[in-house]
Amino acid sequence: MKSRVTMVAVLVVCAAVSATLLGWVYNYTKPIVQVNQEKKLKRMVLDAFSIPYTEDNLLDVFAQRIEEVSAPSGTYYRLFTSRDGKKQYEGTAVELAGPGFWAPIRVIIALEQDMSTIRGFKVVEQAETPGLGGRMVEPWFQEQFKGKSVRPALHLVHASKASGPNEVDAITGATETSKALDRIINGGLASFFAGLQTASSTQQ
Repeated sequence: MKSRVTMVAVLVVCAAVSATLLGWVYNYTKPIVQVNQEKKLKRMVLDAFSIPYTEDNLLDVFAQRIEEVSAPSGTYYRLFTSRDGKKQYEGTAVELAGPGFWAPIRVIIALEQDMSTIRGFKVVEQAETPGLGGRMVEPWFQEQFKGKSVRPALHLVHASKASGPNEVDAITGATETSKALDRIINGGLASFFAGLQTASSTQQ
């Protein structure tokens, strides 16, 4: 009986020590994780706009070229170029997110000044099936979005069938992931555009 009590006491002490250590590690690493996540998002925004940078000047380039705009529908990013001492607007990037086949998918889609033509597309986060939906991070898939139109809607069609100005090739064998990505992009952009229109109407 005494040995059982001792064993239970040891287990309780070990559990308490482990919980304390885990809590300390979580609190210690939390700000580091947040900083890294912020850097990753800024890297993806610059990549979507095809803005060159290095890891050393990433934050400086972002601060010089990108304006973060907070809106009721979420934060979006406006790209500017400095010409003759004046800032010239070049495009807008939006972060879109939604449920994928296995886990949430987050993407950045950058639009030209016309707010219709895709300037760049980057996958920020996904956990789709490796070799199938997970292939959305491959360059060939993300590059094909450039120059495509999101109005009235962007469509993922069967592989090698994309020919229209608003069509991109889906990933073979990843039907559910493609459907999810279609919903995330078109649903997210519809909400974003509606939010802009509402904000514009309010200001008038």
